[in-house]
Amino acid sequence: MSEAIVSERSYALRAALRLEIITVLWMAIEAAVAIGEGIIARSLLLIAFGIDSGIELASAIVVFRRFRPESHRKFFSEQPALPSARFQPFLACRTKLLISGSTQSWSRL
Repeated sequence: MSEAIVSERSYALRAALRLEIITVLWMAIEAAVAIGEGIIARSLLLIAFGIDSGIELASAIVVFRRFRPESHRKFFSEQPALPSARFQPFLACRTKLLISGSTQSWSRL
């Protein structure tokens, strides 16, 4: 690769890492506040929103860990994502199904 392409890609990766750090921090705060306020207010929907934010946080961490090593290399290679990334859509669907089922039973009380 030419120096200009490597330099441009390196700049783009650093920018992506900065944005991903902001995303991880935002998702962590969002999850903690939603779960905490959901417990205080006894709101199952707020707790579910916090759990969903936690799943999104796990996805953001996978993206961060994927780009971090590449930002320090001069030559870039394709690497597979973490194996846990395969299970995140399943966890999100399962959590939403569990919450929707418990919301229906919660409203009957």
